[in-house]
Amino acid sequence: MSEILSIRKRAHEYAQAGDLDNALEEYRKLLKEEDVDPNIYNLMGDVHFKKGDEQSAFRQYEEAVRKYGKEDLYSNAIAVCRKMLRLNPDFIDANLL
Repeated sequence: MSEILSIRKRAHEYAQAGDLDNALEEYRKLLKEEDVDPNIYNLMGDVHFKKGDEQSAFRQYEEAVRKYGKEDLYSNAIAVCRKMLRLNPDFIDANLL
């Protein structure tokens, strides 16, 4: 298994076990890679939201939307915006992304 897949697996396992700080640490390792999967930002947003850090979560979601847009993955970008609105219906900026 490649190192990237190993890191992703560990991050997922930490998140599932509720060890959110270690999950974020593993995801941060993936951000150092040259071609970062936009979904990593989405997953990091989920972990931040579970931790109760809505501001950091939304920053990660916004980055996911930007990265999905750059890769022409508009359906994914729209899905993240919808998630943001479900989590915070007052988040007007989702309409601007």
